[in-house]
Amino acid sequence: MVNIAVCDDGKYAREDVTRHLLRFSIQRNLEYRVHEYDSGESLLKDGKEYDLIFMDYQFEDGRLDGIRVAQKLRDEGNDAVIIFLSNYQEKVFETFSVSAFRFLIKPINDELFDEAMDAFYKYIHRDQIIRIRVNGNTRYINVPSIFYIEGYGKKSILHFSKTNDDIECSETLSRLDEMLKDFFFFRCQKSYIVNMRHVSEYNCISATLENGCRVQISRKKSREFIDRYGEYILRKRTEIC
Repeated sequence: MVNIAVCDDGKYAREDVTRHLLRFSIQRNLEYRVHEYDSGESLLKDGKEYDLIFMDYQFEDGRLDGIRVAQKLRDEGNDAVIIFLSNYQEKVFETFSVSAFRFLIKPINDELFDEAMDAFYKYIHRDQIIRIRVNGNTRYINVPSIFYIEGYGKKSILHFSKTNDDIECSETLSRLDEMLKDFFFFRCQKSYIVNMRHVSEYNCISATLENGCRVQISRKKSREFIDRYGEYILRKRTEIC
């Protein structure tokens, strides 16, 4: 299930996007949930997280324009995919500053819409993305952004650079360990998995991450951790060269 927001002050424009989404989902047999907003302010106030946002470039009546709304989302750490909508082709270059994914001209062309959506689905299923369950919904998580994972019972907590970004999910630590085994994550203790790319220093009993958090390493895993970290550093140097 993909969560999608359509943010446009024009009722017809919102209906046009939802019509395209329905047509596309039927053709591709895809599941999605869509919410509509008539202003950027209402989207920001709602505070919900979305996988994809269709954003109007220009709102009427002095409201925040799409660029400013997108910038506020980015400043809050929201990395949702954003597809801008506009009547003017020349506005496309301004959207680069907020990492826009695509730019569609109104009225929306079927072929260009499908091309953008196909690219979106390819993006969220690329190797650096995992899919997890959060409160009964599917969430797509960018793998490199995870610092470490803490498991308890049948659930786990994904920790990121900021503590207020943490996500509790309905996945066991063993399941996540299997999903991340090819990304230089290491289960350094019964209850923890650490992302090697965010390790700044370590000793035989703990690893300190770039955000200052410290994750315990069991003595039984200490030697293996050192070996795996060495493999990661070697791979990283090879990629740079």
